Amino acid sequence: MNKQLRILGTIFIVYHAFALLLGLFFIIGVPMIMTAYLQPSQLVGPLLIIPQVIGGILLLLALPGIIGGYGLLERKPWGRIVCLIVACLDFLNFPLGSALCVYAFIILMDDEVIDCFSRDGETERRRQEDIERGSLERRMLS
Repeated sequence: MNKQLRILGTIFIVYHAFALLLGLFFIIGVPMIMTAYLQPSQLVGPLLIIPQVIGGILLLLALPGIIGGYGLLERKPWGRIVCLIVACLDFLNFPLGSALCVYAFIILMDDEVIDCFSRDGETERRRQEDIERGSLERRMLS
């Protein structure tokens, strides 16, 4: 499950980094292109404001995804919750966002992952101790 969490965290960061770049393109690039190809009389307010609003929305949705992916990679307790919330928002972005949402829910709702992200980490520590104790007992019996 450790490998699946690393994969999911990396996918969250890469997917939302592309959304961040797209948002920056809408905020910076689209107005520059429009001013280069349109006459000043054709540049009315909504024509310049709409791409910036779209870019702002993309930026607002991309930043939590990148932060949540980092939280997954670092096994922060809040990383799992942030990624679940962002995955719900990504579900509307068909087909890649929907696939990411389904994959995230399959991985993040697993009991082993929930234990791994428990607030105090006590469950995970006990499990690791049991594994180590079991491997020592097997070595002693051999």
